[in-house]
Amino acid sequence: MSPSNSDAAPTPERKPSTSALLDAFRTLTSNRIRNFASASPPSAAVTNPPGELSGNDYVKAHTISGPMNGSGSSIAGAMDASGSNIDDNSATGNVVGGPPGLSRLLRQLGSKQPGQARIDAASEVTLILEEYPVQNVLAVWSLAQDMIKAGKPDNESLAGYDLLKACIDRPGLTAYERRQFFNSILNPSDPTNFDLRLGILIHLTEKGRNIEGLETSIRSRLAPALEGSFKRTIDERDARKASRRSQATRDNQRQAIAPAAQREEKSFYTLLDYIKDVTKYNAKIFVEEDIVALLNTLLQICRGARTKVDILKCLEVMDGLMTYFYVPKATLSNCLEIMCDVIQQLPELREAVENVLRNLFGSHLGEPAMTALVDLVRQSPQSQILVTALRGAITVLHQFCFLEREGNLPEIPLSYLLEALKCCLDFDRSSKVDKLELDVLNFVADLVEHSANMAILNGEQDLTEVLEIIEKCAKNRKSRLRSRRSISTTNEHSPSPHSSESGKRVTAEDPLLSASSAYDRVVVALLASSDDVDASQKSAIVHFFLRLDGPVNDNAANFLIKHFVDENLFFPSNERWLDDTQRLIELIIQDQTRPAALRVFLLNTLQAAYGTVAAVVPLDIATEFAKLVINNIVGEIDPMVMEASLQNVVDLSASEDEELFRYATNVLEGSIFNVRSPLPSTQIDSSAPLAQAPSSENISKMAAECFVRIFMRNLLKSASRAQRLYEIMLRIAGSTAYPVEARIVIFKVLFRLRSDASHALMVISSAESESLAAALCRTVETAHRASQAEGEHTGRASRAFEDSAPSNIPRVPSGSTNFSFSRPSTRSPNAANMRPGASYPLWMYPGPRGLPEEPPSTPSPVLFSSLATVDDSVPDQRRVLKMGLWLELLISILQNNADWEIFSYIIVHLGAQLANQSLFHDAIPQVKLLRSVICDQVRNHSFHEPPNSTGLKKADVAVCVFHTLTMLISYHDHFGKSEEEDMVKIFQSGIGAWDRTSQGCIHALSVCCFEIPASIRKSLTDILQSLSRTITQSRVAVHILEFLATVARLPELFKNFRDEDFKIVFGICFRYLQYARDQADKTVPTSSRISQNSVLRRSRSSREFATITEQEGGDRSTQGDLPQYVYALAFHVITFFFMSMKLQDRPQHVPFITKGLTYTDQLGREIVEEQGQVTLDMMKRVTYSDRDETVYDHDFAQESDGEVSKRTWLVGFSLLTIETAGRSGVSQITVGRPSGTRHWILKPNLARPSLHQVSYVTDLEAELFRSSAYVGIYPEDILQEVYAPMFLSSLGSPGEQPIPLRDDEITNRAISIFNRVSALDSYGIGVIYIGEGQTDEAEILANVSGSSDYTDFILSLGTLVRLKDAQINLQGLDRETGIDGDFTYCWRDRVSEIIFHIPTMMPTNLEDDRLCTQKKSHVGNDFVNIIFNNSGLPFRFDTFPSAFNYVYIVITPEARSSFVETRLHTSTHSQPPSFPANNSSEVGSSTQPQLEQVPSNPDPSPQVFYKVTLHTHPSFPAISPAADTKPISASSLPSFVRLLALNASVFSAVWASHSRGQDYISSWRSRLRQIKQLRERYAPPPPPPTSAVEPMSAVSGASSAGAGWGSGSEVVPGGGGALVRERTPGATASAPPATQGSRESMGGMDRRKSAGMFWGEGLRSSVASSVRAMGGGGGGSGGASGGGGEAMERDGSQGSSVK
Repeated sequence: MSPSNSDAAPTPERKPSTSALLDAFRTLTSNRIRNFASASPPSAAVTNPPGELSGNDYVKAHTISGPMNGSGSSIAGAMDASGSNIDDNSATGNVVGGPPGLSRLLRQLGSKQPGQARIDAASEVTLILEEYPVQNVLAVWSLAQDMIKAGKPDNESLAGYDLLKACIDRPGLTAYERRQFFNSILNPSDPTNFDLRLGILIHLTEKGRNIEGLETSIRSRLAPALEGSFKRTIDERDARKASRRSQATRDNQRQAIAPAAQREEKSFYTLLDYIKDVTKYNAKIFVEEDIVALLNTLLQICRGARTKVDILKCLEVMDGLMTYFYVPKATLSNCLEIMCDVIQQLPELREAVENVLRNLFGSHLGEPAMTALVDLVRQSPQSQILVTALRGAITVLHQFCFLEREGNLPEIPLSYLLEALKCCLDFDRSSKVDKLELDVLNFVADLVEHSANMAILNGEQDLTEVLEIIEKCAKNRKSRLRSRRSISTTNEHSPSPHSSESGKRVTAEDPLLSASSAYDRVVVALLASSDDVDASQKSAIVHFFLRLDGPVNDNAANFLIKHFVDENLFFPSNERWLDDTQRLIELIIQDQTRPAALRVFLLNTLQAAYGTVAAVVPLDIATEFAKLVINNIVGEIDPMVMEASLQNVVDLSASEDEELFRYATNVLEGSIFNVRSPLPSTQIDSSAPLAQAPSSENISKMAAECFVRIFMRNLLKSASRAQRLYEIMLRIAGSTAYPVEARIVIFKVLFRLRSDASHALMVISSAESESLAAALCRTVETAHRASQAEGEHTGRASRAFEDSAPSNIPRVPSGSTNFSFSRPSTRSPNAANMRPGASYPLWMYPGPRGLPEEPPSTPSPVLFSSLATVDDSVPDQRRVLKMGLWLELLISILQNNADWEIFSYIIVHLGAQLANQSLFHDAIPQVKLLRSVICDQVRNHSFHEPPNSTGLKKADVAVCVFHTLTMLISYHDHFGKSEEEDMVKIFQSGIGAWDRTSQGCIHALSVCCFEIPASIRKSLTDILQSLSRTITQSRVAVHILEFLATVARLPELFKNFRDEDFKIVFGICFRYLQYARDQADKTVPTSSRISQNSVLRRSRSSREFATITEQEGGDRSTQGDLPQYVYALAFHVITFFFMSMKLQDRPQHVPFITKGLTYTDQLGREIVEEQGQVTLDMMKRVTYSDRDETVYDHDFAQESDGEVSKRTWLVGFSLLTIETAGRSGVSQITVGRPSGTRHWILKPNLARPSLHQVSYVTDLEAELFRSSAYVGIYPEDILQEVYAPMFLSSLGSPGEQPIPLRDDEITNRAISIFNRVSALDSYGIGVIYIGEGQTDEAEILANVSGSSDYTDFILSLGTLVRLKDAQINLQGLDRETGIDGDFTYCWRDRVSEIIFHIPTMMPTNLEDDRLCTQKKSHVGNDFVNIIFNNSGLPFRFDTFPSAFNYVYIVITPEARSSFVETRLHTSTHSQPPSFPANNSSEVGSSTQPQLEQVPSNPDPSPQVFYKVTLHTHPSFPAISPAADTKPISASSLPSFVRLLALNASVFSAVWASHSRGQDYISSWRSRLRQIKQLRERYAPPPPPPTSAVEPMSAVSGASSAGAGWGSGSEVVPGGGGALVRERTPGATASAPPATQGSRESMGGMDRRKSAGMFWGEGLRSSVASSVRAMGGGGGGSGGASGGGGEAMERDGSQGSSVK
């Protein structure tokens, strides 16, 4: 800005003052004022700080730089006056008072002398003048005055200045002499030595105190001299900076540079100090023009200053000038403008400027200065003032208004000040005008908050100016906010390189945002004053707020809304009530820049007012008022306001006005249509956090959620409205015109639709699809694992999900991550491809909130999925939702390549909904079409492929597709035979077709075995072929074997099997046995492994498994258990398939199975493990007979038969006990084998002795020959008759020789222990009924009955058995006192037995046992419990806290029904069950034991389906086809669940054994080990081995050794219970001598004759006719062996069903 004074010196071209001041900031630290060293000629240099150099310092300085580039109106030009021309001779003659040589020196000092001579003379004269009182020094100086002229050498000029200083030092100079010396100082035109001349001037004038004779000359030359000095200072600084740059460039590095000379800068500061002093001490001689010139020069320097020191020095001079002189208004205004600018831009100098202003306002210029300052503000729109100076002026006025009045500080009229503030709001020449308005607002806020000022305003009744200022600021602010938003939107697509930095800075210092606090303060003050004003003033304030086009804070909102409420302005009593309401809505709600809380408050107030309005005005007027509220959702982007608006819509939609309801739904649908996502779902910015979506997504979701809430609220009330909403939601869900976020919200409620048994519709709170969501990484756990996998794969830190599932929620269904497609860690192979942030998942399971509110807990009384009759003409009548439309929509989406988020949600949730058959009762054509579409897509591989950004594979999608197809099995009654077969083939094709689909397809085929057995039977051979090609995948081992175990128990499925088919089954088992062995080898410590030099002989299958297992890796937590379970299952399958063969086909498979059970270890030995041994034993037992169970007869001999003798032998791995009546020879033979015990009765067909027969005996025995006491047959005789002799001698193989056992206590105890070990694996399994709404454990266990379908299920689950004196293992149930009831249900086959613990059949005494601990003692200790869940609620794993409950098999009706509905529904169907109670269709049923039973009721209707799900301990793997929910018909339910429970019991037994650090031992193996212990005690030592091969431990790890097994066998005892056979060609076993056993006296006899025994190789077939079987059945022991006994009962472990 140019100075206002017209006679000011011209201002050189410069930067704007703002830039100059900023330059001062930048150079403040780099251009510090440095001292320079000055050395006197003979002595050390002297250094002084700038501004403190005296005249003597300057004169003595001798280090003179080269000529400076000073120019312009400098002091050199101003002092170009000539002195007197005195010739050398006259000067010499006039000088007196010196030494004799002075004259010579003066002549030598003449101008005609050589330069060096003059320098020497000047130096000597200078010394003389200091020591002698020389007179007429002016004459001396006249001789040397040309030495300081321009162009002289530096040393000559220095000598001249030294001489001039010496002359001036002479006392008593006259005014003339002083003037002449001053003229000499002014004389040189070269400004090079300005510092020296300035020092001499300061010395001459005694630092400004004495200017006698120089008054006129000095006052007119100060301003030009100051201007020239500043210019030279600037040039010097520029040169210094250029020098540093050039040197750094030469050195090619940034380094410290030695400071250049700062003579001009020091001279400049010294001159400023001199001016301050000379004006202070000689104020009278200065006139106004001089002061104005000095001030203008100082203002120019401030504008061009580059350091804060420059400005500070100038402020000090200005302070003195304005204190001691009068300053014109124009100049004073310019000074105030500069000082205000400094205050605003240089906070460090603010205190210095305030001191200057304080002095100014307290001086004689106080009133003019204050007026000038206010005028600066008032005239700012028309003047050229900078915005920073204007803001500084407002700051000064702001502070001044609140200063305590001290002395004569001027007063400011409040109205004059407010007018100025209002005028300055028109200033618009800067981008920082918003900051200016913020300053004004803060100023006004302080004014109105100040009680004294507010009292003045209220007293004058003049709030107009204040309100106008606020209104004007608000209007300007709103305009700029809109402009900024428009610019921001425009620049979104082309950001500048520095947009990020600037954006952050604006956000932190945005005055438009900071203005809110100032507005709040003003509004608070106005509202506080509203209580002290009359009604008209209060109304003025109210109308001011209504008129205000800007932000209104929460206090103003409260004031306005409360005023409207208090004065009933929302109601028709106010003539303008609708207009005022509309204005409030426009002012507050529709202005989306206002605070959300304010808008929500008004929305709630309007909603509260609607009830009164609707009651007092006509319906059409009330509708108009309601529409004002509803319309607020259109275009709304704030989630908080949108939520409140939508809540109002939800509340208003409950009105009985159908027009309003339709209007609300139309507006709501339009709001969803108009809000589109800013980016597609797969292109969202990766920097967006997972838990926070863009606002438009939130808005669309919230609007869709509003539809959901209205639908759920009308579900129980209005069928017609719910039907209309259903149609709208279908339209939204199926149209791509709507945002994906909104469509997913609609899908959430539509997929939660269910119907009960009466087809009444309801909405469930859970989507029941967590396992499928995990397959697509859409759960919190799997997404977190995927992020971790990505972090490990790429080395980058993964983004963590903010939402986590609650820790107390169990995984349902549970299972190992290795063996279930629904487990999270199976995602690890694919999760490594996941790129977190690459795509924004729009849905997660279960998500922060599945539905916007909790749905009704009861079914709808007016809305159904199927009805016999429907009357759509009556609004309140029951209606039907056409679920076929919903399925058609889903089929259309599946057929088209839909958005991935939509498609993924459908395939995850569709299966769970299809399980509810009642829901789709009227949509069978669509169900059939859906089946066809899915089968075609699987067959052609044409289903949706996931985007690459998800990291998923097509196999992951296939898992979900197969799950959906699995749920369609339950609709098989509606499918044709070809369609059923097609489904089976599709499942078969999924085995091995994709990674991770094999498991799901195998599970589906397991369900098909029960639901569509004919189709399975037709394709079973092909299925086996597919399974055999997939067995190298170790993770499906359990599932393949469980499937085969299922088939083995359903012989109708494989009744057409050929030998090759059986061999495929056995081959699969052999491969998995090898896998289990390999896994067991991996657990052997390194020190015990075979060295690398050992011979490796392993089958091909084991190598394949080893490779696959190493590649798959996986979770190691269950690897110790799963191989054992695989091992047990494999033998289980072998056992049952062999038993299920036709009797005539079994012998031909024995060699194949025997070979498969024998494997070669790493030492080349052939090994048969203990489980293999007992399996071979089982085959020998049943190869030629299906006669399993016999019974011991205590009365096999009559008294007349003679005394009974008993003897026991070890024959191979069996115990042979013969009890023989001594006279008749009637014998009972008991053969105890590992796999079972059998009893025979042998009765010799003895002829009566002839009369002429001589006696067989002599002596005393001859007398007894014909009496009953005669003993003529011993058990040994029966033994030798049974075993035919091979040799004439008594020699035989040691392995073939029966070994007699002693009749002592130790032996009898060992045999008793063996007999108590049952050949049946027995399990206790709980069956618990949960009634409607029950969740508490005690309440559930207190049930004494269940629903009718539960009763039918129990009846078909087993056989009713009386507990009193039962001769079976009851698994802890009391058999004597009846405390556990009188009956229970049991089930058994040839190898396993299940005792069901059923709390509803146990006594309930709530008075003595309130918590039902007696019942809990049984079900709480069962590994497996069957839950019949009729509660209508999801089952929680922790419902029954227990350390032993590992597995819950949860049965839930597919359609919820009450107790009465279930009874009525069941009573309408009377079909007999497909699987009778005695399970006659299963293996071995023809020989079931004759247990006490009662007739059972028929099964439930086969049309009824149930959902079966296996809930396991969190650490369990997936071990069942029901690891994911499966639909099962009522007819198949008992058999299916029983099989699940049996397999789960086996695994639980394996798990429990492993947790105790033990191997799982079956009952057969336990019996085998008992026999082996007897062999170790009684068998002769085996012959020495033919080679030095060490025995190898078997898988079981036992240490007992057994003898050879079987006749003619080459097997010799091996370590660990395994049979080891040496592969030594040509070796034959030598037969040791036959052994003879002696018999002790028995039956009262003192002695017995030793009898020789001849050993045969097998049972003689000729005795078969004399063997009488006693009963039939399974393989349990009975009679003397205790009938199974209770030895294993409740011992803390479970047995196994694997033999």
